[in-house]
Amino acid sequence: MPRDLNELPEYGDDCRVLENLVDGVNVTMSDEHMWMVPFNEDEDHVLVIDLVAETEVSGVRIWNYNKAPDDTFRGAQTVSISLDGQPVSEESTFLLRKGPGNTHFDFGQKLTFTGCSDDLSTTAMDIDSSNLSQSMPTGFVFQFQLISTWGDPYYIGMNGIEFYDGKGQLLTLSPNNVDAFPHSINDLEGVSGDVRTPDRLIDGVNDTYDGTHMWLVPVFQQQVNLLYFYFDRPVTVSMVKLWNYSKTPSRGVKEFSVLVDGLLVSHAVLPVVPLEARGILPTCMAPVKHHTILFTDQHDLIVQEENHSLKSTFEDQDFQMTNDSYVCVGNRRFSSSQAVDPALRPQTSVTARSRWS
Repeated sequence: MPRDLNELPEYGDDCRVLENLVDGVNVTMSDEHMWMVPFNEDEDHVLVIDLVAETEVSGVRIWNYNKAPDDTFRGAQTVSISLDGQPVSEESTFLLRKGPGNTHFDFGQKLTFTGCSDDLSTTAMDIDSSNLSQSMPTGFVFQFQLISTWGDPYYIGMNGIEFYDGKGQLLTLSPNNVDAFPHSINDLEGVSGDVRTPDRLIDGVNDTYDGTHMWLVPVFQQQVNLLYFYFDRPVTVSMVKLWNYSKTPSRGVKEFSVLVDGLLVSHAVLPVVPLEARGILPTCMAPVKHHTILFTDQHDLIVQEENHSLKSTFEDQDFQMTNDSYVCVGNRRFSSSQAVDPALRPQTSVTARSRWS
């Protein structure tokens, strides 16, 4: 196997050389920080890393090829890893996550070797599909496209999200599993220290009116707000529970879509938190109701979520065309494509010490 493309007659000064793999620039779309070699289906493609001295290794982290959305198909799909000629785990073949085609989040994938794994970082070829509904999506990246709000043209947010695996068990997520584009209120010029960041969506405090347990992000004209949940191995999801933004209900999500590894699996409207739910006194406030996207046909879960289930609305929908989250063609009912004056954007702030909005 050639070291890089420059060993081929038709190349000579291609910048995608082997040394780029360890230059420290990983979350990028610049080919000056990538490596590429020709792919021949019937041949082995071997990358050797010499650690020089004896070293204990518990895993590796890989950033797949990410030059452009179309070029992500050039990334490696499966890899076999050995250490001193011996497989690193019982399942020595790992399934790699395709590059996202953007830099909205750190898409590094952790491959943990046997004996050092955690719930969401294991070998990726051991997916047990027995007794799983055919309708349940399985994938690495769950993307929420937040299309409109309940009236506020400047901000959009949510209280919380919970994912449940193929058996209906709650998935434990960490801040390393969630990100957003834009990220938070702190993306605005002159704003810092606002605690309403994406990790608040998974802190477990969802039935609340306390802004310190919510996520809020600015809405920019002609741009769709994107929320990502990503995993180091394919995850099967039976249902997703969502709590809409309760502090200022008009900033809650209205219309949204869910994509799994780029494929649309749900399109729905998330009900607004009723204004009358907020009582005069904190003790008089009504619970913030959750709503559920059901992917499973398991009877017990269907009965359990009967009064919370959202219906997908694929039929008779207005359309919106986007290019890497930017709106190209849209309908005026989408808040991200409405003409608003950025100078009129109201200030909002929730810090660890102050809780006003």
